[in-house]
Amino acid sequence: QDRGMPNDHLQLPLDAQESLKLAQIPVDMELQLFASEPMVINPIALGWDKLGRLWVAEGHDYPNSFVMNSPGQDQIKILEDTNGDGKADKSTTFAGGLTIATSVLPIDNGCITTDGEDMVYLEDTDGDGKSDKRHVIWTGISLGDTHACVSNIKLGLDGWIYATVGYAGVSPTVNGKKYNLKQGVFRFTRDGSSFEVIQQTSNNTWGLGFTEQGRVVGSTANMNPSWFVSVP
Repeated sequence: QDRGMPNDHLQLPLDAQESLKLAQIPVDMELQLFASEPMVINPIALGWDKLGRLWVAEGHDYPNSFVMNSPGQDQIKILEDTNGDGKADKSTTFAGGLTIATSVLPIDNGCITTDGEDMVYLEDTDGDGKSDKRHVIWTGISLGDTHACVSNIKLGLDGWIYATVGYAGVSPTVNGKKYNLKQGVFRFTRDGSSFEVIQQTSNNTWGLGFTEQGRVVGSTANMNPSWFVSVP
């Protein structure tokens, strides 16, 4: 139906405080704003470290047909609440120039994230809160469709690093062995010495978590909103 207005006539977004009023949360829970624009922009993934700081992957490149632009526009920020009032008041850009950084796992002296075709560990060697060393753990992330890339990097109970990938797939070579996973769950060691395909899933996959018993669970985009790894 013609409403008599152009197709690009869109409603202005609500600000963060107004959005909170419309959010539905479980009974007896409270929702509180920790950070918003301009402190953080386009947050695509979050991770808390042992100091209670929030690490955020800002996705400026996604979705971008020129995904191998160099340097990329994505970055990792660290948000801190320094006065204990429950709100972030300090923002540090830990790393910039990344391409399709779709996840962030704070670990050791830095974080593991994706950067183009590489799974990388970005390290802060001098303690200034900024990455100064880039380690490539392995290479083989497909960027054929950035909608279905690697995401949800998590530290497993067994010390391995777990992640999911959608139909774009991964095909790394680790210790001389070639792996190929179209879509599903995989894990690897942080030093890049080992890689394992855990299980293939039915379609575009991004959800990932662990139960208290150590089961690997997750979700996909279509017709399979919840699954668990049935065979170790």
